[in-house]
Amino acid sequence: KEREGRKEREREITEKQWYQRRVRGKYLAKADPADSVTLVLARQQQNLETISQLLDMVSDPRSPHYGRYLSIDQIAQIVQPKQSDVEKVLGWVESAGRVNCETVATGDFIKCTTSVKSAERLLETEFVYFEHEESLYAVGEHLVITRAIREYSVPTKIARMLDFVGGVLRVPNVSTRQQPTPAPAEKDFRYGVHPDTLRKRYNVSENVGSNPGNVQATAQFLNQHYSAADLKEFMRFFGKGFPHLTEISKVIGPNSGKPGLEANLDVQYLMSLGANITTVFWSTGGLHEKQEPFLEWAITL
Repeated sequence: KEREGRKEREREITEKQWYQRRVRGKYLAKADPADSVTLVLARQQQNLETISQLLDMVSDPRSPHYGRYLSIDQIAQIVQPKQSDVEKVLGWVESAGRVNCETVATGDFIKCTTSVKSAERLLETEFVYFEHEESLYAVGEHLVITRAIREYSVPTKIARMLDFVGGVLRVPNVSTRQQPTPAPAEKDFRYGVHPDTLRKRYNVSENVGSNPGNVQATAQFLNQHYSAADLKEFMRFFGKGFPHLTEISKVIGPNSGKPGLEANLDVQYLMSLGANITTVFWSTGGLHEKQEPFLEWAITL
């Protein structure tokens, strides 16, 4: 028994070291079995070659299908997994205990919330709490997250139906604060990159959008919002050499709060290079585990 106990302690230490090397995090404790975790099951899509060809056709101005985009229902009919496979995956998930699942319209993502105890039984792993080593400095608070301490496992027959299970191993990055770069002292130095610089570099100086079917979009995260007033002001200064639009045609999601530098620049330079093209701004409200809710956005999309 003493030897078995020593081996168990050695195994636990090895797993902690593996985990801390993987995520640069500080191991805190085993997760409470009653705590909840959210798992995202990415189902394998069908007919990916077909959907890729359709994407090329609707995006190519030379194609007769240019701009004739498919609806979400039409896309779902092409890529969604077989209903029998979806039922098998859901049956496997529900076999682990009480679980609440929802499936997106296209059927390729299943989002499930369950207890740590059920998730451990389902994936044959162990969940723990860990704290990112640099979170206090980077975001001003201790960032504690729940993740598996070792690789997870699923039955072979189920694994063939999945691309991955999100919310188990991968953790969000924590960006550190950066000091602004001071501008050069030379009076005749043109600091920064301006729209005309990029338009010349990419050889689109004389090109602007003219097809009414053209649409471009940008998605923003981390509570980033753009300013309509700043966009107009930007174009007043830097859009003199080419036809351009000064307004976003459609906003999806919230765009309230203090404008962000990243969102503003993304919108301004997108509409400068893709000049005179209808533009959509997609805003994602809130954070997921203190970071960008990219997978949540992908599921919504």
